[in-house]
Amino acid sequence: MPRTIAPPPVLTGPFAARLLDLDGFRDIDWLPQLCLPVGFRSEPGVLRTRRRLPPIRVGDVDLAHPATVLRHLASDHDALHRAVGIDGIDPVDRVEFAVEHALRSMLVEMQQLRVSGSSAPGDRAMHAVLNRRGHVPPTESFAETAAVQSFRVAGWEPWRQVPIIGATGRILQRCDFFLPFRPMPRPRIALPQHGMIIEIDGRTYREGSFEADHARQTTYDELGFHWVTFSAHQVLHRPDQMLRAIESAVRRAEARPFRPRRNSSIRTD
Repeated sequence: MPRTIAPPPVLTGPFAARLLDLDGFRDIDWLPQLCLPVGFRSEPGVLRTRRRLPPIRVGDVDLAHPATVLRHLASDHDALHRAVGIDGIDPVDRVEFAVEHALRSMLVEMQQLRVSGSSAPGDRAMHAVLNRRGHVPPTESFAETAAVQSFRVAGWEPWRQVPIIGATGRILQRCDFFLPFRPMPRPRIALPQHGMIIEIDGRTYREGSFEADHARQTTYDELGFHWVTFSAHQVLHRPDQMLRAIESAVRRAEARPFRPRRNSSIRTD
């Protein structure tokens, strides 16, 4: 019986994540890692995977499927720990940045990332990320992911990507986060007295949006919502100040009696 010829190894792990331009990996030099499907003769330094997702091509280079790349991000644990000294990002947090980026870019689907029964270092880190994020929409930027990580340290779990519904039932805005005043399951319809809107605005995507930003804030005021907003720079470089500001805003909001306006509501699905 003729032997099946092994396909050429493809790039995976942090080096491949950099080629994919994923958050947390694009600005650091990583050593290349290669992988092959299980069933072919192993080669020194080549990772093997049981899930034979099709490789992709970026420029002139063949990469493992993005889901495989993500699962191999922590396969070289020492490399991620060395990178902490460059930008201070914890290894599992770094994997989370890449996962959120890949999900919002639709490079992967959630079901492609979890592999039951695997104890490989990369899969352990992946399981840690998936377990703590749950089944929620992906963040929409690096700064939003950083905000989620800061909220988690504070013990908060705000709802993500929440549509703001006006009196006519039309979606007027979609806020980044909605922090409930009290622990509660995410309902289908949330009201202003339930919590506070948190917006994260990055300069890259907000240049030239002065009027739109003020229109958004006026909408929140008109509908009776409590809200705070932060720049990406504040989220990344002054997270403690951001958390203190949110705590103060929540105390002010809870001390003020709620007066409903125009049947305002938030629909959360």
